Amino acid sequence: MALLAATSSKDASFKEEKHLSALDQPVVSQGWLRFRAPARLEKHTTSPITEDLVVDGNRLLLDKPAENVHYDLDLRQVPELASLVEAVRGVLAGDIQSLRAHYSVGLEGQAPGWKLTLVPTEARVKELLKVVRIEGREGTVQDVTTIQPNGDLSSMQIQPLAVGN
Repeated sequence: MALLAATSSKDASFKEEKHLSALDQPVVSQGWLRFRAPARLEKHTTSPITEDLVVDGNRLLLDKPAENVHYDLDLRQVPELASLVEAVRGVLAGDIQSLRAHYSVGLEGQAPGWKLTLVPTEARVKELLKVVRIEGREGTVQDVTTIQPNGDLSSMQIQPLAVGN
């Protein structure tokens, strides 16, 4: 966690596969991610559609231009969504206390290759999320897998970029 906390900004590209029980084929998307400590997280999807998700402090903004969808939410009003955001933001910030406030935390491995398992402790979050598995190397997150109670799964592979890309 100290290695993750040591870097205040992170930029990466991603490829995400969502395996949904209602679909025969996975939904594949890609784009880029940005994290600025302590509380700004951005996910910009560029393919197959354009979508921007920005979390800054307690504010979540979602923009899907093709669908004319724009959301502006206060995460304090949706605590289960705030917990989901903390799973990612807490890891990127190396904030173990924030993670433990919402999850049972398991860690395997050492800096050269580690796996973090987050199991929600809050009932409302358990309705949406079964487990989050995060794998990394040193202070870099490489893979984030989320599994929902119904078995739907999302796996995101992350490739670091030079800051400013």
